[in-house]
Parts: sequence; structure tokens; C-alpha cells
Amino acid sequence: MKCLVNLRNRYRSHLRKSSHQLQGINEKLNESRALWELTSYIEKAVNSGTLLFPLSDIHSMYLNRLEDFGITKQINKTRLKVNLLEKFPEAQEQHDGKNTIIVFEEGMKNMLREALKKQDFTEDVAMTSSPMITSNSLVVSRQSARKTHCLQVSSLWSRLYSMVPI
Repeated sequence: MKCLVNLRNRYRSHLRKSSHQLQGINEKLNESRALWELTSYIEKAVNSGTLLFPLSDIHSMYLNRLEDFGITKQINKTRLKVNLLEKFPEAQEQHDGKNTIIVFEEGMKNMLREALKKQDFTEDVAMTSSPMITSNSLVVSRQSARKTHCLQVSSLWSRLYSMVPI
């Protein structure tokens, strides 16, 4: 009798292990399916002309799809971003310190074209002509010139980010 109980306990243990392994395999398959669905959604959106994707929106879509499959787990946004950037080599990330977007090369070109069309160059001309006028009386250090350039570049990026639909 003791031998039969021991055999039954080992069989139950074997069934539990195999069911846990099967659940783990199903979970990985469902995670892969959700990622595949997300990448196919992005591909279709790019083909239809949407070239900007806020990372927070992509992340929430991925989590919602995982929940549809019954998987509740935390997904790191950075790992998701890296994974997507590997799948889409023509895409790149852009961020302003707080918000991150994934933008495709053609979308970046379009944003820069629009920003350059909207940019008012009168300020830039005035800023570049005034040092020429007073060059005899003032010496502009390299450091202040770098700061001015950095401020101009950062204002351009903030204008670009404000154009992104969120």
C-alpha cells in the first residue's frame, strides 16, 4: 500500500510539473503573438502614413493585448522599445527627457521640412548679423556661441515634439 501511495504522489508531481511547463510555453507563445500583432499594427500604420508612435501608447497597447491573453505582468518600456527598434531598423527614438516617441525616417524628414517651413528666420538673421556688426568692439567666446547654438537646436526639437499628436 505504501508503495502505491508513493507511486501516486510521484505521478501527481509529474503532472504538476508538466502542466507548469505547458503553461510557461503557452505564456511565451502568447507574448510572442502579442508582440507580432503589435509589429504588424505598426507596419500597417507606417504603410498608411502614420510615422510617429508615442512609446507610452505602444506600451499600453502591448499590455492590453497581453491582458486579453490572460497574462498580467510588468513589461519594461525600454526593453519593448529596444525590441521594436531591432525589428524596425529604419525607425529611431526621439525624446525630450520625459516623453519618448518612435519615429520612422520618412516621418523625421517630414517633421523637419514642416519645422523649417514654419520657423521664423528673422530672429536667426538678427542674431547672426549683430555679432558681425559689433565684432570690432565685442569678442564672442566659443562657449557662449555653443550655448546659443544649443538653445536654437533645443527650441527646434521642442517645436518638433509639439507637432507630434499625442
